Formats: sequence, C-alpha cells, structure tokens
Amino acid sequence: MSKRYNFLVQERADLVREARALLAAADGRDLTDEERGRDDQINARLETLAGEIEREERLRLYDRQVAPLAAPAYNKLPRGDTHAEAFRHWALTGDRGGLEAGQFNQIDGVGEGYTIQAASNATDMNIGTAADGGDTVPTAFYNRIIARRDEMSLAAKLPLLNIPVGPGNSFEIPVDNEADGEFVATTEADTFDLDSPAVAKKQGALVLYSKYTDVSHQLLRASAADVEGFLVDWVGRGYAKTLNSLLLTEVAANGTAFKTFASATAIAFGEPEDIVGNNDLADYMDDEAAIAWVMRSATHWDIKSLTGNDRQYAVNVDSGKTLLGYPVHYSQKAAATAASAKDVYFGNWQYVAHAEGNKLTFMRDPYTVAVKGQVRLLWFFEADFVVTQAEAIGYGVHPSA
Repeated sequence: MSKRYNFLVQERADLVREARALLAAADGRDLTDEERGRDDQINARLETLAGEIEREERLRLYDRQVAPLAAPAYNKLPRGDTHAEAFRHWALTGDRGGLEAGQFNQIDGVGEGYTIQAASNATDMNIGTAADGGDTVPTAFYNRIIARRDEMSLAAKLPLLNIPVGPGNSFEIPVDNEADGEFVATTEADTFDLDSPAVAKKQGALVLYSKYTDVSHQLLRASAADVEGFLVDWVGRGYAKTLNSLLLTEVAANGTAFKTFASATAIAFGEPEDIVGNNDLADYMDDEAAIAWVMRSATHWDIKSLTGNDRQYAVNVDSGKTLLGYPVHYSQKAAATAASAKDVYFGNWQYVAHAEGNKLTFMRDPYTVAVKGQVRLLWFFEADFVVTQAEAIGYGVHPSA
C-alpha cells in the first residue's frame, strides 16, 4: 500500500469529519455564506480525491493480477477455496483477494472494514487456552466450533418503528399529545369548533457500542475450524443481547405500569388479564399484529402452570408461545420474578422507535498488537430506542415486599 494512497485516504477522512462538524453546528438553521463556501470547497475536493483514490486502487488491482516474473507460482499461505477459509486468510494476512470487493467498506480512513449485517471475557483468542480459543484447534474427533446459542434480537421479531437518522447523533420524533380531539356538535349557522392537534416531540440520541478481540496468528493459521462462523455467531449474539437490554430498559423507564402485582414473588391467576384490559392501553389494541408479550421463559411457564380455575392458561386455545391470545417472546434481559422486578412487558410495539446510525461493522487492525503476534478484530454499532406513546406499551411490576 503506497504512502500516497494512505495520505489520500486520510485527507478524505479529515474532510468528511470537517463537513459533518460543519453541518452539525448549523443544525436547525441555514448555513452562512462562509459555511456554504467551505462546504462547497470540501465537496469539490472530495470529488477529486475520489478519482485519485480510485486510480490508486485500480493500480493495486493490476499489481495483484500481474504475477512476478521470477517468483514460483504458489502461495505459502493459500487463500482457501471456501468463504470461511478466505476470511481466515484475510484476517491473518490482510489479503482480501479471496473475498469479493463489495464486502469491504472504507471507514473514515481507518482501514479496510468487513461489514457483517447480522461484554465479555477480557482475554485474547489463542491456541493455548481452551476457554478462549484452544477448542478451535482441530482434535481427532472434533473440528468444528459448537457455539452456544441463546437469545436473538427482539428488534428483529417485534414490529418496532424504524426511524431513519441523519448525519448527527441526535434525532426527534413528532408525536400526538392530544387527549381527545373529538368533533363538536354544531347548530345551524353556528361557528365551527376551533381545534388543532397538540404535537409534541420525543428526542433520542445514538450511542456507540463496541467490542474487540485479539486473535493470534497461530490460531488463524493452524485452526481448521470455522473461525469466521464462530466470530459471526459470537458477535451476533452479543449484538442481540445488547439491543434487547436497551429495548427493555427504555420500556421499563418510559412505558406505563399497567399492573402492580399483589405478590412480590409471584403472578396470580387473573393478573395478566388486568394488563391486557388496561383502560389506557385499550385505544392501542386495534393492531393485533403489533401486540405481544416479552418475558423470560420461566415466567411464562409459571403463569401457564397456574391451576384451580377452569380458565387456566395452559388449556387456552393456541397455548404454545402465547398468552391470552397474544404471542410471547422470550428474553433473558427481562427481569426474573422478584420483589420490585418488572418481569412482564406487553403492548403495541409499533410505539417504540428504533434508530440505528452505523450498522454493525467489523474492522481488522493488524498493527496495534502486532508486537504480540496478534491481529485485533473490532466491532461497533450505534443505536437507540424511544417510547413514543407511554400508554401503548408497558409492564407488570412486583411490589417491594
């Protein structure tokens, strides 16, 4: 990689950063003439840089396609015939020739990133420690990683309101704050009733969430296991857990307490009906596809095991992963049944907004821990959740004693 290429990429990153700061400073107003002029200069220079960077990348492509005249025609480190092997080869060497070019994005001059559309043990992955990488080295009978599967993202299952966001970190959502809005009876020749919607706004702010792991060259070179598949699953599960925690934390903080249970340690027969029948929630129950429960599996089965009444939940129609006719989604991020716990969530999930800035993004850093013979793999994403109507979504909560 030439010094000129690195310089061009860094200059582009600096200009993009400056343009973002310029527009963020003018949020809510028009640009001044001076700001507009500087923005035009930045855009013009970015167009020029795009052409120069493309020229450099084209030359790099040609270099890879032309075999050295005196070199033997073999690779000491084969790229591999499968996507998983090509991924492992790239993680080890940085050679992305075995992967499609479209799988890489330039990230503000940081380097070549591999985007996965898809905390922790603070140790490195290596071949010497079974708990954090040793099991990925092949044995006589076991050459695949068995990744423990747990919960997946509630945001992918529930019909949340997905909000597009601009270049800034904050966003606003207009909401109806009107309590009634009914029409008024008007007699002949009388004046019409004057009314207008009471519009309010909810505000959110994107937060960046990140993690990284250091992987040894020995593991990347010696492992016959699917390192890529393991990392995708490992990061994907962590991604889902983080989103689930953010979602339920927002509903617990800004939703409505539909029911305070009588007991600090149990849910009694008839109490789930009080949640579904809440008067404030009733106006939002018309869209049945958006109505759902979220709770732990144990909580759901505790409710289903209640007996002593001919309406017991276990014999209700469609009594699988449903409760009172509505689907139940399991998440360990919902609290366990205990004093003061919010262990049951319910309502119309379209009244929870979900915003994402950077999607889940993966970067390879071969320099920071190179002195230890390791490659650093980094992931990050930006997200936020906002309850837009408190009456539409909420929870059941236990008393403190």
